[in-house]
Amino acid sequence: MTLAERLRSTLPSLGLPEDRCGVNRGSQLVGSERNLYRWILRSFASGQHPSLDDITGAASEQGVHDVEGALRHMVEFDLIQRDTAGMITCAYPFSAAPTNHFVTLDNGVRLYSMCAVDALGVPAMLGTGGVISTSDPISDVSIAIAIDAAGDAHADPSGAVVLCAIANGSGPLSSLCCPLVNTFESEASAAAFLEMHPELHGPILTIPDAVACGEAVFRGVLS
Repeated sequence: MTLAERLRSTLPSLGLPEDRCGVNRGSQLVGSERNLYRWILRSFASGQHPSLDDITGAASEQGVHDVEGALRHMVEFDLIQRDTAGMITCAYPFSAAPTNHFVTLDNGVRLYSMCAVDALGVPAMLGTGGVISTSDPISDVSIAIAIDAAGDAHADPSGAVVLCAIANGSGPLSSLCCPLVNTFESEASAAAFLEMHPELHGPILTIPDAVACGEAVFRGVLS
């Protein structure tokens, strides 16, 4: 199976059909709403967590008159999620709260991502290199993945893989899928995790294939 075929198989199973990937991501938003969405992503990418006042100010600059309506559309299309106070908790690939997926960009900015694939997609989205720091959910072994601006990745340990586990159910990816997409120190460790959780299923990806997934989802989103 070619890489393209593997991507066509893996991404839809994670709730990411073609219209939610790459340059198409956010295309459901109308007019200036998409510009506001991109502003939110850039704000997170700079290491900030925009407040509602920040977003309202940016919305005015972007010509968005119904801020709540625009944010509601972003939630409906699962581009962002918000808490009960209205604050943005995630704007995929970024998380406002600490996670097990920590990205340090080449410029020194440190970010949290929602899942392993999201973390690997951050450098592609921003056109830079970086290092992803995480740990195996079973053994707690530390894992580091260095990615350069061209997308070439080197993992330590070298046998690390990404398990894209999937649970049955419905809801936003932040709760249904993201907690289950993790990096493991080896294929054996990922397989052991699936054996421990028979209710889950999903592919075990090599690091290059996982990077390709992240690139397919997030490269071009800010274009």
